Amino acid sequence: MTSVLLFPGICAWAGSGGAYSYWSATMGPGAVPVMNVVGVAQTHKIQKGETLLDIARDYGLGFNEIALRHPEMDPWVPPAGETIEIPTMWVLPYTRHEAVVVNIPEMRLYRFYPEHQ
Repeated sequence: MTSVLLFPGICAWAGSGGAYSYWSATMGPGAVPVMNVVGVAQTHKIQKGETLLDIARDYGLGFNEIALRHPEMDPWVPPAGETIEIPTMWVLPYTRHEAVVVNIPEMRLYRFYPEHQ
C-alpha cells in the first residue's frame, strides 16, 4: 500500500523539473529575436501535362523538395486543376548569417550577402 501511494508522488516530483529556460550566448533577457524564417507561402494550380518536376523547376526548387511535400501524388502525372502548396518557406540555421552556410540535414546551401550601408 505504501508503494502505491509513494510512486505517484515520486512521479509528480520528478516530472516537475522537466522544463527549463535557456539563453544562448548571443541573446540575453530583453533581446530582440532574429528573424530566422524566410520565404513566402505559395500555391500552384496544376495545368494539364505538368509534372511535379516542371513545377519544382518553375519555383527554383529541387524535385525532392516538392515530391516529399506531396507524397500521395504521382509526380509524373499529377491531377490537373488541383491546387498544391509549394514549399517556399525555410527556417534558417541558427548560426552567424555570413557568407555561405551549408545545412547538411536539409541539403540546402544558404548565401548571405553583406549589408550595404
